[in-house]
Amino acid sequence: HDHHIIAVAAGTGATLAGLAAGASLKPRQLVLGFPVLKGGDFVRNDAVKFLHQALGPVQAEEQGGGAAERLQVYLDAHCGGYGKVNTRLIAFMRYFYEKHGVKLDPIYTGKLVMSLYDMAQSGQLHERLRHNSGQQSVGGGELCRVLAVHTGGLQGIAGAEQRLGEKIFPD
Repeated sequence: HDHHIIAVAAGTGATLAGLAAGASLKPRQLVLGFPVLKGGDFVRNDAVKFLHQALGPVQAEEQGGGAAERLQVYLDAHCGGYGKVNTRLIAFMRYFYEKHGVKLDPIYTGKLVMSLYDMAQSGQLHERLRHNSGQQSVGGGELCRVLAVHTGGLQGIAGAEQRLGEKIFPD
């Protein structure tokens, strides 16, 4: 519905571009991608290229709120690179599962959700939204509403467990 930010883990930027194309219908909605690759700053440029292909350059770059303008990336979500895991990520995935009953995978969604938690705690989510909308606040003390897209990838848990030599989640 009225989410301020739509967040998704990103590899190639294609899903990020698709979400940005859909978000172009909502005023001031931000689409935030979390590249899971070290050096993933190319993801935004590639997503903008996909937007141009899907929407055409005029709609993609529309002044004052085109989809490309509202597409951002957060480059610190990679945990060392694609397929890399660390103890902090595994501990967060366990915490999230215990608290919410939702499993996250260590390749994409675990990194996404852990980064969202970090950004919320540091105030970066509100700051990105203010910068995007040009407003001083989200509105009347309102909370920043974030839709995090869980893109699956749970099959990656088995490989991570094998590399770690331990179970991530209880059976």
